[in-house]
Amino acid sequence: MLPIAAQTDTLATPRAWITWPLLAALAAAMLFIGRGVNVFIDPDSYWHLAAGRWIIEHRTIPTTDPFSWTFAGSPWLAHEWLSEVLIAAAFQAGEWLGVAALMATAFALSMAAMTRALMRRAVPRRALMLLPLVLLTFNPHLLARPHVLALLPMCLWVVHLMDRAEAGRSPSVWALPLIAVWSCLHGSFLLGLLLVPVFAFETILASPTARIRWTQLRGWTVFLLGSVAVCCATPLGPEALLFPFQVVGMNKSLALIGEWQSPNFQTFQAVEVWILLSLAIALLLKPEMRWTRVLLLLGVLHLALKHQRHADLLALLGPLVLIGPLNQALERCFPANHATVLDRIFLRMADPGRASVFVMAVGLAIAGMIAIKQTDLKPAAGNSPEAALAAVAQAGIEGPVFNHYNFGGYLIFRGIPTFIDGRADLFGDDFVSEVTDASKLGEKLVTLIERYQPGWTLLPPNSPAIWVLDNLPGWQRFYADDVAVVHRRIAADAPTGNAQPR
Repeated sequence: MLPIAAQTDTLATPRAWITWPLLAALAAAMLFIGRGVNVFIDPDSYWHLAAGRWIIEHRTIPTTDPFSWTFAGSPWLAHEWLSEVLIAAAFQAGEWLGVAALMATAFALSMAAMTRALMRRAVPRRALMLLPLVLLTFNPHLLARPHVLALLPMCLWVVHLMDRAEAGRSPSVWALPLIAVWSCLHGSFLLGLLLVPVFAFETILASPTARIRWTQLRGWTVFLLGSVAVCCATPLGPEALLFPFQVVGMNKSLALIGEWQSPNFQTFQAVEVWILLSLAIALLLKPEMRWTRVLLLLGVLHLALKHQRHADLLALLGPLVLIGPLNQALERCFPANHATVLDRIFLRMADPGRASVFVMAVGLAIAGMIAIKQTDLKPAAGNSPEAALAAVAQAGIEGPVFNHYNFGGYLIFRGIPTFIDGRADLFGDDFVSEVTDASKLGEKLVTLIERYQPGWTLLPPNSPAIWVLDNLPGWQRFYADDVAVVHRRIAADAPTGNAQPR
C-alpha cells in the first residue's frame, strides 16, 4: 500500500481547504469551550494563575514559598512556570475567557498534530476510527491547567521518536527544544525522556548488522544525553528532573486527591473502552505488533488504571501505538478500494491543508463558542468563597486563616496567605494527610488549631469540622452560605452566640 502522502499525490488535485486535521482541531476546540464552567472546576487553576502573575511581576521564578503562612519561606519552585506565565498572560489579555481560549487552542493544535500522525500510518477512514474515543477520553481532563498546554509538545515528541524508530534512524537534534519546552510546561516530560530508551531499544533490535546496531546505540544515547542536558539547562536546572519523582513518591497525599486515585468503574470510564477495544483487536484481528509497542501500551494502560489523571496519556499514546498494526490487520481482512469517490474525497482531505485557513477557522470557532458560552466561562462557585471573604474584610477579621484544601487556590488568587493549598509538593505527605484527617476528626482538628493558632477558618458547609468549631470554646460562627462557613476566634469570656451575616 502506498503511504498516505503518495496516495494523495496520485489524485493530482490542489491543496484542500477543508482537511481532517482541521476538522479534528475544530472538534477539539468546540469540545473544550463547550465544557463551560467545567473547564475551571479544579481549584488549582487559581494558584497556577497567581503563580504566573507573580513570575511576571517579579521577573523571576520563586525559589521559596510566597503564598502560604504555614510554610512561608520554605524551598519551593514553580515547576510548571512557563504554563503559569502563559495562563497569566492570557488572563491579562482576556480574563477567564482568555485562559479558556488559550487552553482550547493548545488542545486543538494537539488533536490536529495527532490526526496528521495517524493519517501517515493508515488510510483516512481507518485513522479517523479512534478519534471519537480519543476526544471522549480527554473530555473529563480538559481543565485550565498546565497539562493541557503540554499536550502539543508531548504529541510532537512521541511522533518524532516513533517516526525515527520506524525509519531505523536516531532522532534529530532539532527535536531537543521540544523536550526543553515540555519540561517547563509540565512534569510529564519525564515520560518523554523514558520513551527515548524504549524506542532506542526497538530500533537497535531491528538493526540487521552489528555495525548498524552500534551506530544506532551511539546515536540514541547521544540524543538521550542531549535531552537530559537541555532539560537541566532550563531555569529550573536539575531540579526539574527530581520533581516528578518527588510527586509520585507522596503516597499518602496522592491517595487523598481524586485525580490520583484509580478510576471508579461503577460509572462510565473511557479507560474501559480502551481495554475492551485492545482485547477485541488482539483476539479478532491478530495484528502484527512489535513487542516493545505492546509493552508500551500495557505500561500506559497500567498508569491509567492506577491514576485517573493518566487517562490522557492513554488517549495520546494509545492511537499512535495501535493505528499502524490496526491498519495492516484491517487491510488484510478488508482490503481498501481507493477507486471509490468516498475514498478519493477522504484521501484529498488527508492533505495537511492551508496554514492560514487552519488559523482562521480555529480562531473563529473558539471565538464563536466563547460568545455562546461566555456566561459560563469562569471558575466554579464552589471553589470561590467570594462572599465569605467580603464579609471577613468588612468585619475587619485579622489573623491567619485555617482553610479547606479546595479554597487554597482562591485565597492565593486573592492575595491571602493559605494554611494549605493544592501544592502538595510544598506541604509534604505528613502535613497534607494530617490536615485532611483534622477536617474529618474533631480531636485532631482541635490539636491542629491549638498548634498553629489561626484567627479564623474557611471551610465548606459539608465539612465535619463545622460541627466541631460550632461547639469549640473560644470560637464563634461568623458567616455561612452555600459555598463556605467562617468561624472566628473570640475572647474566652465573650458570648458564643452565632452571628451569621449574609
